[in-house]
Amino acid sequence: MDTSALSPSEVIDRVAAATNAHDLDGLVQCFAPGYVNETPLHPSRSFVGREQVRRNWAQIFGAMADLQCDVTAT
Repeated sequence: MDTSALSPSEVIDRVAAATNAHDLDGLVQCFAPGYVNETPLHPSRSFVGREQVRRNWAQIFGAMADLQCDVTAT
């Protein structure tokens, strides 16, 4: 899904909904194909693309079966 036409708050709502539903595909689709994650304190952990997002969130969902998020402000 292309989220480029959505407002920032709509993207946040989609991220929260996918997280709360543990919808891995839906969550990954919230990230641009060329998403860049930069981790200055741990440069070797930086990456580009959705596939590492998928791997990271698959581990998070697997480790925290009751994970839920609440957006308190936007």
